[in-house]
Amino acid sequence: MTPTQPAYLMRVVLFLLLVAPVTSLMCYSCQSSRPFSDCESNVREFRKGANSKFAVNCSGYSNMQHDFCAIETYMQNGNANVILRECNDKTFSFSRFQPPYRKFKYLNPNNNTTMCTVVGSMAVCVTLCSTDMCNGPSSAPSSFRISFSFLIYLLMIYITFL
Repeated sequence: MTPTQPAYLMRVVLFLLLVAPVTSLMCYSCQSSRPFSDCESNVREFRKGANSKFAVNCSGYSNMQHDFCAIETYMQNGNANVILRECNDKTFSFSRFQPPYRKFKYLNPNNNTTMCTVVGSMAVCVTLCSTDMCNGPSSAPSSFRISFSFLIYLLMIYITFL
């Protein structure tokens, strides 16, 4: 018995769908409200990549339409008061439709983009990226990281008062 052309084609397509490797985005996922926490700066743990205790597969988030990795950082006085690393679909812990967050809708995850804004005395920065484990910490020395964060904070205050 010879299978008919359409039935045979459907079996081939079904087989390919079942055996085709499924790849999904891997991101770091952690949060902290303490400066210098593991979520902010445990470079040794983040170097483990997909084997890190912070690694998550974004396919587990069924409510997301698009998978990106994100970092939300809330800084005050040059320190990260809150840091969130997560799978994200441009849904942040704040409403991006309210001023001054509206500009975050222009973030382009394909360019590993970071944007910041100043809210009161706090700088809020968001990074979106679209490659595996791209939302890990920088391995820069602590003194450089503090200085860089403080410079961003000062820049945001300067821009606000222009």
